[in-house]
Amino acid sequence: AFTAAIGDVINSFTTLQPIFMAILICCSFATIIISPISTVAIGLAIQLNGVSAGAAAMGVAATALALVVYSWTVNKSGVTLAIALGAMKLMMPNLFKYPIILVPCLFTAIISAIPVALLSISGTPQSSGFGIVGLVGPLASMEAGLAIPLVVLCWIVIPVAAALLSKLLFEKMLKLFDSNVVFKFQG
Repeated sequence: AFTAAIGDVINSFTTLQPIFMAILICCSFATIIISPISTVAIGLAIQLNGVSAGAAAMGVAATALALVVYSWTVNKSGVTLAIALGAMKLMMPNLFKYPIILVPCLFTAIISAIPVALLSISGTPQSSGFGIVGLVGPLASMEAGLAIPLVVLCWIVIPVAAALLSKLLFEKMLKLFDSNVVFKFQG
């Protein structure tokens, strides 16, 4: 019932203007990927397609890349590699202990969602919950017609740049958290 309600809320976002839709769906999936709920199940259950599926996959990718950026100086290389390969749920204990980790993830998701709407980055229900895992999201957007240079720019460069900017802004300038504490693997 809870997962169905989340699906209904996300599905309601598909009726909004493209930029708002992309940002809200991207942020939803950016949060869900480090929660106990399956992004793949949500995407399949509500049959996200087109730009909404692209936004969902970008949300997963944004969180993955934000976690990689914050993890690489804090954790052993195996943890960072596991996150990069798709084990974002490893950070679930951190989310429950330090919910502030959502701030850089959501910041990265918001920035990363903008090109999704502007360039109509699309996906399928099957690709919507995967992000960059197995290159599923980027390959789906290529299959939908996005050129390779734009795939690299939108799926790697923009999210990594946004994550690095979030590190400078939230950790160094605003001092909202210490990544050595908040992003240290709890397992």
